Amino acid sequence: MRGRSYVLLLLGVLVLPGALCDGEDREYERDLMMKKPVGNVWSEPKEVAIGESFFIYCNTTNFEIQPGDLTLKLDSGDVAHDMVPVNNSTVRYREEFLRNDMNKCYTCFLKEAKIERHCITTTFLNVSNFECMLLVFSMSMSCKFYITEFDISAEYTITDSGQQPVKCWPSLRDHKWMMKCEIAIDYKKETYAFTLLKKLKARKLIQHLQLRRHEIMEPEWESMGNRTCLPAPKVFKTKECRIHLVPQSAQIGRHDLTLIDEPALSGQLFCFDSPRHAHQKFEVHLRCSLSNPPGAQSTEFVQYDYLTPPAKPDRPPELLPNGFFHDFENKKLFVYWRRLDELELNGPNFTYSGQANSAQQAHLLDNNSAYFVNWDPKLPNTVFVWSENSKGQSEYTSTLNIPVLTNSSSHQPQELSYQVDTFTIFWQPPKNRDNLIGYTVFWCPMSNKNLEFCDDREPIKFQTLRGSTVNQFNFNRTMIMYRKAVAANYNDNRSGGMQWIGVAPFRNKEPEKKVTNWFFIISITMCFFFGILSALAILKKRRNIS
Repeated sequence: MRGRSYVLLLLGVLVLPGALCDGEDREYERDLMMKKPVGNVWSEPKEVAIGESFFIYCNTTNFEIQPGDLTLKLDSGDVAHDMVPVNNSTVRYREEFLRNDMNKCYTCFLKEAKIERHCITTTFLNVSNFECMLLVFSMSMSCKFYITEFDISAEYTITDSGQQPVKCWPSLRDHKWMMKCEIAIDYKKETYAFTLLKKLKARKLIQHLQLRRHEIMEPEWESMGNRTCLPAPKVFKTKECRIHLVPQSAQIGRHDLTLIDEPALSGQLFCFDSPRHAHQKFEVHLRCSLSNPPGAQSTEFVQYDYLTPPAKPDRPPELLPNGFFHDFENKKLFVYWRRLDELELNGPNFTYSGQANSAQQAHLLDNNSAYFVNWDPKLPNTVFVWSENSKGQSEYTSTLNIPVLTNSSSHQPQELSYQVDTFTIFWQPPKNRDNLIGYTVFWCPMSNKNLEFCDDREPIKFQTLRGSTVNQFNFNRTMIMYRKAVAANYNDNRSGGMQWIGVAPFRNKEPEKKVTNWFFIISITMCFFFGILSALAILKKRRNIS
């Protein structure tokens, strides 16, 4: 009996701890089933570049863990090995090298219970000024972009889909660092997908870019005096080429040129005489005879756009004779000119500027006029006007002498009127006729936005009439929708300026006087009276019937 008791006691010592442990495991698993594990997954650093190492952390806040309880799995199903405990609720995993897995994600599990999923934020390049230029004959394009600072140890490459990476080279332009790369082009493609890579030691920054065919700009033209040059063919040797320049503006004639490759420039540049119009767009059609194979012709015209180089405006606007109006009440002086033609603008950002001899700056009103504020009528003055664009201002200015204007009304035409049926404008002579030699008549279409101003899409027209006795001018068509003005001309430059028919620009309008319309009042009163009589007659008739 005593021996049997010892055996039972020994079995109890051996079995009981295992049973207790097995019970704890079952209780732990029951907790997992009853209570969802709470925790976090994060990476350090938060943003990772291609080629960099990083750490993934996983923890649970409502369970104490044992080694092996927490696991990390990739979306591919692979399990992250070599997890290192950080404390009793957190583990860490080190990824040695981030490859081109742009959407690499990790999911943390406690046993089989999912805690959280975390995806790596990959740091990319952020180039916003990327552009490409077509190089016609080399069957390639030149792409460029600017960088904020240049590091000699950094290497930039660009790859078109399916092509080998091409190295980009630095260049300093206008105190800015620019990277330039030349890459082959497939003319059959409508969309080009590029991968831009910056490699600095082990770190790689990537940016994916896309351009459609129409977004690739036209060739970079090089100006050599009065000649324009483009790269000569690299893929074949040309014998002779014909070029057709079709202008965008209908005011320019078509240019047909024959180009012969110069021996000194063979394989480098291909030149032709530049059109004389600055900053004008031409569509280029090109066809070449080839010497390899002999006698072959290019199968089709190569078409692209060519913009001639910009230049300063050739001339200032033409100030109109006595083309000023003095608004005495508002102390403003308006000046008028004939604007430049479209072919004379010569460059982008075109505008007009003006200044008086007293250093007053003009305020541009539109393409035909400007005004000065706080004009002093007691002093003579001179107005200067010029043209300017992005290349600079016109070499010369247009001038207009403004006399003393304290008594300007006595040197202005009087009682202007326009007769609609005969298309004729009439006026009476000025009060002061001394040295009066004639008149100038002005007209321009009214602006759709404000009928008090001219439509600056068309130039102001004028006609000078000689003789102090002239008092009318006949137009060849109706001028109802036109603004009209007349100025008196004196040989001593004492004109009072332009007198407009109707409302002058910025002139304060007097309030219209209310006129009593007695006819309207009498008509309403009579209608009301007869209405009352009719109603009474109807009521009387109904009473008689009843």
